[in-house]
Amino acid sequence: FWTGQIQIWIDAAFTFACIAVLTNRKLTAGILIGLICLLKPQFSVFALWALFRKEWRFIAGAAAVLVPCGLLSLAT
Repeated sequence: FWTGQIQIWIDAAFTFACIAVLTNRKLTAGILIGLICLLKPQFSVFALWALFRKEWRFIAGAAAVLVPCGLLSLAT
């Protein structure tokens, strides 16, 4: 944390997202993956996976993070 290693936070968020999927908390998993996508866009493959699997709660969670942050980014 103090040396700027954000990868640990990304790994922790991914771990909690996996746990959320296993415990059927798709909205929470989507939010966590959405937060990761802000830092590592290649994780958006999970959103494509959710789209093909019709996991609407997961997509809603990711969109709840990505849409406002994307709009804020465009505004600035």
